[in-house]
Amino acid sequence: MIPLRHIFNCLLPRGEIFLSGKKVRWTSRRRRRFNSTLRRKKLLWWALAAAALIAAWLFPVSALRQAPSARPVEPEAKAPSAISGWLLHKMMADTIPGMEPPGAAANAAIRGAVFEAFYALTGVDPRDPRSILERELGAGTRIALPVLHPPEAGGEAGADPDLPQEPGEEEQVPVFNPQFPFLGYSEPVALIYHTHITETFEPTFGLRYSQNLNHTVARLGEQLVTLLQDQYGLPLIHHRGIYDLPRNTAYEKIRPVIKEIMAENPQLDMVIDLHRDGVRREITTTTFPEGDVSKILIVIGTRHPGWESNLALALCLNRELETVAPGLSRGIRQYNEIYNQDLHAHSILIEIGGHENTLEEAQRAVPYLAEALARAYYRFFEQNE
Repeated sequence: MIPLRHIFNCLLPRGEIFLSGKKVRWTSRRRRRFNSTLRRKKLLWWALAAAALIAAWLFPVSALRQAPSARPVEPEAKAPSAISGWLLHKMMADTIPGMEPPGAAANAAIRGAVFEAFYALTGVDPRDPRSILERELGAGTRIALPVLHPPEAGGEAGADPDLPQEPGEEEQVPVFNPQFPFLGYSEPVALIYHTHITETFEPTFGLRYSQNLNHTVARLGEQLVTLLQDQYGLPLIHHRGIYDLPRNTAYEKIRPVIKEIMAENPQLDMVIDLHRDGVRREITTTTFPEGDVSKILIVIGTRHPGWESNLALALCLNRELETVAPGLSRGIRQYNEIYNQDLHAHSILIEIGGHENTLEEAQRAVPYLAEALARAYYRFFEQNE
């Protein structure tokens, strides 16, 4: 603890002071020791730290940020409003005989508030160390369950009976040859958007991210929309807003926009969030007769009720990808996230290639994806009507 007279020595330039009735004259030694720039900086640092600590206790953490769409607010996130009550309870318990101090539940609420404050300020949740890695899809809290492929004929042991299964050997698979283009569609049947629309292809453009949408996954979205509309007769909405500046709040910022689009178009059957991945080229590339082609990954978030309906559509799409272009699909990966897929019963996230692929390699994959989507749409929506 720094004596009070030393603080005065640091703040006052010269002279003498009286402490406790005693006259204290400064000496050159005291002045050199306590009036240095370093001592002033240390005193200022401790004062700022104390002020920040007081502000952290008194200011409600919930006011710092809006709850992110991909990370639902849990009950303990409301704990900051209980901090002042907890402090009052503790002060009264220390003063009034016989009054019980705050219980363990209040302590847990305070810890939750501190964790939420740290997450709001840094984007890292101390309760989940994986969040330290959360900068690209495919790392951090998005560490996934094993890649899921449709079961082989006859199903797998322990498979979920509620999910779509492949037909058994004794069943005859009907010939599936839908006639394209579809006829009679005047309103959009699907929405394509890009939460991370600035993702680009480094070998082609020399950058991983760009605000020039002619260099990004928006080009793939345009190509996909054109094919589905012109060749397959499926009108679509393509939303090209930029929401990933910065990337870690993109899902929050785009969420109300997607809600509005869906409210204006209640007839939408599918919602597709189109990305490119951020993993090595060896993982995201295959070779077809026309050259190297970017592989396709389907991503499903499981951190919300009803995610199984999204998975059912993903299974159907993955099966059609394997039919149209065997080896093109990287399968279905499930992450403990939301990705705004709770907004629609048939919402999926699709990754075409990765940052180490060229734009041309990614574009070669789009016609296969368009055909697989059209076939999946027929199976999933047309046949069931």
